[in-house]
Amino acid sequence: MEYEFAVIGHVGLDLMHGRWVSGGPAYYSSLTAAHLGRRVALLTRGAPKESQQSLGSLAKVVNLPSSTTTKFQTHYINGIRTQHVRSVGAPIQAHHLPTGWSDSPIVLLAPFAGEIDPDLAFRFPGSLLGISPQGWMRHWDASGLVTPTSWARSNVLKRARVTFLSEVDIPTKCHPLTDIADEGILIITLGFRGAVLRWKGQWYRVPAYPAQEMDSTGAGDVFAAAYLIRYSETKDPLASSLYASCAASIKVEAHGLEGIPTIDQINDRASRHPQLNVIPCIYPF
Repeated sequence: MEYEFAVIGHVGLDLMHGRWVSGGPAYYSSLTAAHLGRRVALLTRGAPKESQQSLGSLAKVVNLPSSTTTKFQTHYINGIRTQHVRSVGAPIQAHHLPTGWSDSPIVLLAPFAGEIDPDLAFRFPGSLLGISPQGWMRHWDASGLVTPTSWARSNVLKRARVTFLSEVDIPTKCHPLTDIADEGILIITLGFRGAVLRWKGQWYRVPAYPAQEMDSTGAGDVFAAAYLIRYSETKDPLASSLYASCAASIKVEAHGLEGIPTIDQINDRASRHPQLNVIPCIYPF
């Protein structure tokens, strides 16, 4: 396979602090994987011109035509995120998958606003498949206000080796365990509180690395890409979560792409905090 890491999802725009900036889970995760030395292929649709320069660092970008681009308006008030959908690009269907991409060693499905055909999860039988399903778990009203909602396609998440969620994407009174295969890994990120991980029926607490937070946008996507890369190297689900947590802590200390970490930055920060470790826990706590 020519590409080591395939990412699928809309690259869109976020309206933040009065200006439109490139964003979306596929955007941050694909660029993170490239920063960490992998040859990355991205399948997106309607990616705006503003994103093209940064996406040029990827090995391959397939940008399907769309009359609209996915746009979100994001506000953070006292650390609480509020989002509005302003437009959604055309969907990415299973038949859009380019020839040969089914053999990618690592794959991440990262929908922004429900744009990915869930059946794509069945197209990667031999891949290390990660899914960030938050884009399938978003409902918006006539004003565009986003709220989390449950999602009925549990058979899709059972295809994933690793499922990544943020606690803010889980609907009230909805527990995500029923949608995850017993042999799969579920990770729920908790912002500045780190993350929790479920593996073989046991919950683990993943600590957050010390950071001076400036911009948390994309931190969960950096976590996902870093985790999949480290897991592909070590097959250690717990050590990989520490590596990913360290990567995410670097991201939040700068705006936008400036915070995407390098391998050297992750290794340096991890070496300065050898006391941090993953420990068993009970969740929710």
